[in-house]
Amino acid sequence: MDLSKVFKWFDSPSSTQRLRHLRVRPDLVRAAADMVGDSRSDGDIKDFERYLTESEAVVAVAQGRYRKVLGLLVLTTDRFIFASGRAPGPEIDLPLTDLGLTETRTGAYSGELHLFTGNDQLTIDKLLGKENERFATHLRHQGMAPSPFSPTDPLERLAELRSLRDTGVITRAEFDAEKKRLIDEI
Repeated sequence: MDLSKVFKWFDSPSSTQRLRHLRVRPDLVRAAADMVGDSRSDGDIKDFERYLTESEAVVAVAQGRYRKVLGLLVLTTDRFIFASGRAPGPEIDLPLTDLGLTETRTGAYSGELHLFTGNDQLTIDKLLGKENERFATHLRHQGMAPSPFSPTDPLERLAELRSLRDTGVITRAEFDAEKKRLIDEI
């Protein structure tokens, strides 16, 4: 007896298969395939298409919480967008040129992503696993500076930089350059 036919009945479709079935645009399907989530977010991903333009491509998607409201974070080639199903439009819709520094914090089960825009700080929390670090990496590759928020004490700053280096948020070269700058300040 061929058991593969029996177990095939139990196989559930992948996120890529489910989203293609919903006719979600291909770049959003590719980005959502890397996201930590399940089929409950498929409708939200499909609905998110209304915020996207034809001229931009989706780079990364993640689920998170902003101001105690769960939603989707989407990074495109042009913008950072956060939207939930509750609001008529995105709660955050910023051109990448308006975003400056990023910082991540990762706990046992979830993490945070801190984005700095001028004098403001946007905090997205409840990102499952290490989604915050994955998203920060995509932000860095889109041309944003991955430098963390700078505390006043240079030794605290160095400790934060070391942590960011050890978790892969910044490269060893970025760490060394910032370390040299801090030592020169002292």
